[in-house]
Amino acid sequence: MNNIINIGILGGDKRQIELANSLHEDGQNVFITGFDKALDKVKVLNLNIDQMLKNSEYIVLPIPSTRDDLYFFTPFSEFKTPINDVFIRKIKNKTVFCYGADSLIKLCPEFSNCNFYDYSANENFLQHNAKITADCAIELAKNKFVNSFCNKKVLVCGYGRIGKYLVELLVKENTELFVSVRNKNDFSKLEKMKVQPILTSELKEYTNFDIIFNTVPSLIFDFDTLEKTSKHALLIDLASKPGGVDKLSAEQLNINLIHALGLPGKMAPLKAAEAIKNTIYNFIREEKE
Repeated sequence: MNNIINIGILGGDKRQIELANSLHEDGQNVFITGFDKALDKVKVLNLNIDQMLKNSEYIVLPIPSTRDDLYFFTPFSEFKTPINDVFIRKIKNKTVFCYGADSLIKLCPEFSNCNFYDYSANENFLQHNAKITADCAIELAKNKFVNSFCNKKVLVCGYGRIGKYLVELLVKENTELFVSVRNKNDFSKLEKMKVQPILTSELKEYTNFDIIFNTVPSLIFDFDTLEKTSKHALLIDLASKPGGVDKLSAEQLNINLIHALGLPGKMAPLKAAEAIKNTIYNFIREEKE
């Protein structure tokens, strides 16, 4: 990035900490708020919200923007920044980077007047993030199975971005691999990869999985499906809220369920930060051309 930018970062997890540090190392003017509990981890000064907004031309919101639909997600701060029209008035002349602008607009319609750049509309970012998520999910599962998938019966539920990267990684392991899809269009491709495709609607007919990765953000695993497919399985739910698993049923059946939201931020924050930074830089370059 040749031109120096003034960029503010509002809260977030370890990804935003690494992002702030990386931008600072690039020589950018970085202003942060919402990191008062992580001052030993950030290389730039933590400001209050008004100071950060005053000094910044670009604003980076956390991922996710919010966890409670009331305040921005600032886990490293004692203070909360409400999602309201007061905040919106302060950012109306700035470019705002976020993930899921539609959700923010639903929470506060005044956001529709803001100049958003939404990562969720950027295919390169989505692919990079999916790959990081898949890598982290495999690492998480290996930690539970002493670093080995050997001779395990594994199911990947869903064949979208994350599902495809999971399959790409898992075919290299000595596993009995199944992939559930909504229709049969993907069957031939999966069969060529020596993967056993099944219809998601027929999951109840398959049993005794050791590891299940769910990527489908709708209720796939209800009580009946859980009872028949995964009584002894490790079930890693990668789907966004509310996830694809009935948590109460999983508890009743004593299933080892991990709802693994935000894995890039938890397990690979530096890689995730680089994906965010590259997306921001690419946007600014295109904007100035």
